[in-house]
Amino acid sequence: MTIEIQTKVKTELKALLGLRKIIWFKGIKGRDITDGHTNFYARFAKPGVVIVSRDTDPDSYDYQIKQENIDILKSATDADGNLLELSIIDTPIEINEAFGTKDFAAG
Repeated sequence: MTIEIQTKVKTELKALLGLRKIIWFKGIKGRDITDGHTNFYARFAKPGVVIVSRDTDPDSYDYQIKQENIDILKSATDADGNLLELSIIDTPIEINEAFGTKDFAAG
């Protein structure tokens, strides 16, 4: 997505949803809609506080993108310009093993 389109999308989302701040994450083109996006692994617990599920399997197709998105959150600020407080929880490998899949979304 170009910066111009991204800016237009942010402007529209802010107007439509009454948002003051949007943090843009990377995704993986051609993969599932939850490929490292916030709806998959990050929860905004209260203003300025984010609980994040960290993928611990380096062989996972979205391991790298999740790490990059955590780095984005580490340097992001809330709508008032304060750095976010992150609580990072490792994804439980046992869940994937129990369901016999490597791509189970345990976020």
